[in-house]
Amino acid sequence: MRVMESHTQRATLRYLLLFLCWISVSLGTHGAIVFLSRPQASGVLTHRARRANSMFEELKRPNLERECLEETCSYEEAKEIFSVAEQLDDFWKSYSEEDACESIPCQNGATCQDQVNSYTCICPCGFEGKDCGTEIQDSFGCMYRNGGCEHFCTEGRGPQHHCSCAPGYSLADDNSSCLPEVPFPCGRVVERPGPRIVRGDVCPKGECPWQAMLEYQGKYSCGGIILDDLWVLTGRALCVANPRVSAEHYRG
Repeated sequence: MRVMESHTQRATLRYLLLFLCWISVSLGTHGAIVFLSRPQASGVLTHRARRANSMFEELKRPNLERECLEETCSYEEAKEIFSVAEQLDDFWKSYSEEDACESIPCQNGATCQDQVNSYTCICPCGFEGKDCGTEIQDSFGCMYRNGGCEHFCTEGRGPQHHCSCAPGYSLADDNSSCLPEVPFPCGRVVERPGPRIVRGDVCPKGECPWQAMLEYQGKYSCGGIILDDLWVLTGRALCVANPRVSAEHYRG
C-alpha cells in the first residue's frame, strides 16, 4: 500500500515539475524571473493566445467558427477547413475582400467602382490614368469636336472644359454622354407609327377608283380626287394655275 502511494506521489511531482517548466517556457523567462507584477500576472490569465485554450487544441479538427470567425485565419488555415476548391475560393473572396474605394483612391472628383480585390476609376473630362491623376493636355478645349461632349461644352481654366446637357437629360457616368430623364425630352423626335389621315383610312395605290393624277406637259404635277366627269378636287393651287393641266384616272 505504501509502495503504491509512493509511486503516486512521484508521478504527481513529476507532472507538477513538467507543468512548471511549460509555464516557464511559455512566459519566456527561462528561470530568470520567478515573480511577476500584478498587471503581468493578470495578463497571463486573461490573454488568449491563438490555439492556446488547451494543450491539445492543435489536435482538434479544423473548425470554421473557431479558426476564421472568432479569430483571423490565413489562406492555408482556411484550406484545411474546405476540402472543395470551389468552396474555398468563394469563401476566401468574401472573407478577404475589402472595399477598395474606402481609401478614396480616385482623384480629381472621379467616381470609384469597387471590384474584386481592385477598383476602377471613372475619370471626369480632362483627366486620365488608373487613379485619374493625369491631366490631359488638350489645347483645343471645346473647339475640337465639341470637347467630346454630346450636348454642351463649357470652357474652364486653361485647357479644362466640362460637359453639360439640355433640359430633360442628365450627364452619364462618362461625363460626356447625355441620358434622357423623361419619355420625350427636348430635341428628341417623337415617333408616330400611325397614319397621318384624320378620320379616314389609308387607301392603297390603285384601290380607290376616285384617285387621279394631274399632269402638266407630260410630267406629274399633283394628285386629286374625281368628283364627276368634269370636276377634280385637289389640295394644291399650283396644279390648277395652268389651264392646260390634264387629269388621268389611276387604276394601278
